[in-house]
Amino acid sequence: MEDLVQKKQSKLNNDLATVNVMKLLTTSLSHGHFKTSTTAWLTELAIQLSCSRATYGLFNKSQSTVVAISHSAHFDPKSNLIHQIANTMDEAIDQDSVIVFPSDENNDPHVTTEAKKLHADQGTEFICTVPIIDLENKKPIGAITLERSNGAQFDQKTINQIMLVCTIAGPIFDLKYKNERGIIHKLKNSFKIFLIKILGKEHLLFKVFSLGLIIISIASINIEGLYRVTANANLEGSIQRVVTAPIDGFIAEAHVRAGDTVTAGQLMVSLDSKELELKKSTWTSQKQQYAREYREALATGNRAQSSIFRAQLNQAKAQITLINEQLSRTKLHAPFSGWIVSGDVSQSLGIPVERGQILFEVAPLDDYRIILQVDEREIMHIKPNQKGHVVLSGTAGKKLKFTTTAITPVATIKDGKNTFRVEAHLFEKSRIVRPGMQGIGKIEIDQRPLIWIWTHRFVNWMKIQFWRWWP
Repeated sequence: MEDLVQKKQSKLNNDLATVNVMKLLTTSLSHGHFKTSTTAWLTELAIQLSCSRATYGLFNKSQSTVVAISHSAHFDPKSNLIHQIANTMDEAIDQDSVIVFPSDENNDPHVTTEAKKLHADQGTEFICTVPIIDLENKKPIGAITLERSNGAQFDQKTINQIMLVCTIAGPIFDLKYKNERGIIHKLKNSFKIFLIKILGKEHLLFKVFSLGLIIISIASINIEGLYRVTANANLEGSIQRVVTAPIDGFIAEAHVRAGDTVTAGQLMVSLDSKELELKKSTWTSQKQQYAREYREALATGNRAQSSIFRAQLNQAKAQITLINEQLSRTKLHAPFSGWIVSGDVSQSLGIPVERGQILFEVAPLDDYRIILQVDEREIMHIKPNQKGHVVLSGTAGKKLKFTTTAITPVATIKDGKNTFRVEAHLFEKSRIVRPGMQGIGKIEIDQRPLIWIWTHRFVNWMKIQFWRWWP
């Protein structure tokens, strides 16, 4: 029966210890800021362990700094009490052991000089200092000092519970503290970690990667490469002629359409000439009538009537000449040999057209120009007679040479960017090249350091942003 009661009591104690540890862990996570969460956690720990005061310190640069005290949100870091507690923490961290004063052991090997001073000066009955170790890096990150004035010594069970709680909560507080530090401390810590990885014994892959990055950086500063400006490119005929309707009329016949090849003088489209033929017949009859009346006036000697009939006769002749000219324009011929870039009236027979209406666009077969849309950030590097290459989408990656010829001084907005139109003459001739093709062109500027080629856009952007926000 006694054994059964002891087992139940032991199980109950273990359950209570587990509940207390979970409660402390919840307290450490329930607050966002380091100082608030640490103070609340120390207060809860002091209440559970019946301590008069619990103090938390961080270990940095070979010494401890008190950052939180239970039951107190503010304290004087320069006071004698805080200084003595920090020395007690250093004493425990230096020996890498839990320091309890006064100790129950007669031959305690630990040095307790600072704990003894704290005991004498502050009148504390029992003191227990536990170092907090970062298990991953095997380095101390702080310590906790507990003080009792109720006549109860820190037994081994209580010490084990304190060590367990510190092992769980210590890294949490350390992470919160590091996250709340300023940017300078974070950069300093990152640089320190970088040096450890570079100069330490481990992290071979990181060392190889860093060494490669350093070599590439040094090489990019000293090695020069060809700087080229990249721009979207469109292919056009060097001479692009528009075939328009010369008169108002109707489409009678269409002999070609977009995509066909034409030769100079080839018939492209015919307009309906029936109405013009009728007008010509009418004016021809009028001409004959005016001629007969003019002769009769001359025979009778009526000079006034002869002058009127002669003017009417000349008017009829002029109208016939005009109609003949219009009849000759009902046949539209190709101005030169080339491709028909646009225009298809084969499906529009009988549809009326107006004078000046565009029917076809014709480009030469073997003379092209490249239109490059250069970004305004790169236009300062572009000059006439600069060489380059263009790859069109339909040429299977074949590079075509060109030379810049003209730069339009007015910018246009295209695809949300401010660009300048740069014209270039295409040297190479290819059967697979067609007007209207699109691709990517690269204009060769000069030799410049690789680091400048890779970073000049970002540097220029930073200059603009600096100028924008500078007062």
